[in-house]
Amino acid sequence: MEYKQVNGKDSTNQQAEKIINNYGLSYSEVKEIALDVFKNNFYQLSAEANQLAFERAKKFIEDYIEKLMKENPSGIKKCQDPDFQYVLFDAQKNYARSGDDNQEMLLINLLVELSKQDERNTLQIVLNESISVINKLTQRQIDLLSFIYLIRYTKNSLGPTINDLVLYFTKYFSPIITGISENYTDIQHLLYTGCGSESIGSVNIYNIIKDAYPGVFSKGFSKKEYESLQIQKDLSDNLFRKDSVIEDKYYIYATSYDDLDGIASMHGFNNDDKNKLNNLLRQSLMSETEVKKIISDNCNFMSEAMEIFNKTKISHFLLSSVGIAIGYANIKQKLGSFSDLSIWIK
Repeated sequence: MEYKQVNGKDSTNQQAEKIINNYGLSYSEVKEIALDVFKNNFYQLSAEANQLAFERAKKFIEDYIEKLMKENPSGIKKCQDPDFQYVLFDAQKNYARSGDDNQEMLLINLLVELSKQDERNTLQIVLNESISVINKLTQRQIDLLSFIYLIRYTKNSLGPTINDLVLYFTKYFSPIITGISENYTDIQHLLYTGCGSESIGSVNIYNIIKDAYPGVFSKGFSKKEYESLQIQKDLSDNLFRKDSVIEDKYYIYATSYDDLDGIASMHGFNNDDKNKLNNLLRQSLMSETEVKKIISDNCNFMSEAMEIFNKTKISHFLLSSVGIAIGYANIKQKLGSFSDLSIWIK
């Protein structure tokens, strides 16, 4: 069957078997090069094992090209680069050995990110190393990297209610919750593979969440408390919301301190009044015990994970750039899309 596609000026022409592009190599040529490199460099195994390894290597390069076509077609030119060819072979080799489909997609996500790097930089070096490390990790350890990455290194643009937080937990954390366990061996192994370091001090996960999303954990304030600050605008401004049950209880309609600063500026509050609002939000925050209870009452699976986080060495673990890259790639694989990795690794 012949596949045809009509394209406009400067577009990329793609067909099922022979795919022609504007970047120097056809996709079929890339596939052929990658498989030749694999055949010439992979271990000599028994005939049956060798055939299985080659089938996996073929599947890997086909899946990689398909992903590359969707996300970064111009990255095909990287396949002419010796360093990229070496890393591509390393990824093929790892998948050919394991046959792990989750690992395959992680490696492909990292390779696509690597194809976006036009020059040798820190991110390129980190991606190269991450591809070589993934084969040394279990899925649970990879999920743990993602959990720590989300908790310690990201903030989500969610709404300022507990329901918004639960939706965030469910979408982002439920797919990786198996990574949280009391098994210290996982931490030891992540240290060994260079995915992070162990600090002397620990962090309290409830404080991390409370500091990231103070608007969710505000107990509110009274009209008298607000008026005592002598802020120019009154509580009728859209920045505030009234409690639906308690008569004299108000909340600032902002999830984080950054949100508050931006929204208050849009609503015409001057810098002095913005500082007063910031302090008002800080003074209205729940205690750790109250934060624990509200999470436990509304999201039990996350409550259990947080308790394990706080009482184990996970609370001491800091991700390296490699740990961040792997945690990121795992989240992107599970969710389908995520922010750009260059936000965290320059």
